Amino acid sequence: MKSLSLGLTAFLLTFITGCATTKTPAPVAPAKPSSTTFTATGVSVGDPSDSLSMAKAEVAATTIAKANLLEKLKGSVLSNEVSVTDLKFTSQAAKLTVTGWLNRADVVIIEEEEEPSNLPKVTEDSVIVTAVASLKVTYAELNALSEHIE
Repeated sequence: MKSLSLGLTAFLLTFITGCATTKTPAPVAPAKPSSTTFTATGVSVGDPSDSLSMAKAEVAATTIAKANLLEKLKGSVLSNEVSVTDLKFTSQAAKLTVTGWLNRADVVIIEEEEEPSNLPKVTEDSVIVTAVASLKVTYAELNALSEHIE
């Protein structure tokens, strides 16, 4: 009986001491984001009465949005040529080239009734088709991509 009471006393002392010395956990710092999202837009004009015109406008807006997104991610090559004849400006040509492969881009199509002033009117009922392309890229992927940029 004496050994049982000694064992119980030892257990209670260990339990009380253990509970008394337990510290509250240190606050955990918020996790840093491991990725970022890039977005770009493309705009085109379509005639809502013609389904082929609207399909072409959606394809054009999507292509422009993806090209703009790829340009943000990878950069672009700009070449410029100016011609001068008899000390007179003859012509100037500029070409912007974006090449690459874009995977996993999400595209959302938005059709609007109002037209911004910088786009030509197709018809009186023209609709602006806007495509918004977005791509979530981890910082590891972004660093790997920067190694391949020329």
